[in-house]
Amino acid sequence: MEIKARAWNLNDKCWVDSDNFAICPDDGTIMIYEPSEDRYFPPGFKYVVMFFTGLKDKNGVKIFEGDILEYWCQNFRTRNVVKFENGSFWMDNNTIPYAIQYGAEVIGNISENPDMVPDAS
Repeated sequence: MEIKARAWNLNDKCWVDSDNFAICPDDGTIMIYEPSEDRYFPPGFKYVVMFFTGLKDKNGVKIFEGDILEYWCQNFRTRNVVKFENGSFWMDNNTIPYAIQYGAEVIGNISENPDMVPDAS
């Protein structure tokens, strides 16, 4: 199975080109190539890596960890952030397949759109 991911550069506030990071198939270690320094860095140094859930929203957009989904839930629109916890992808209130069933749409992500993250209260 191919593992797909994306990486957010915390310093430069931009996505890392997928050609510049690699996931080792043996142990899952992730290394990100920094062209300006001509070397690789582990996540956490200045990058956040977000994995692909294997699912797509109603528009065919791939859903990644950290994405903000908006969908209908009990007659009102709701937003949830996709998280990876305990070995699987989740949202606070519902599962991702449930959200897709009710017209889930990726409307942003926590890196580029922190103002869109639903209030946890």
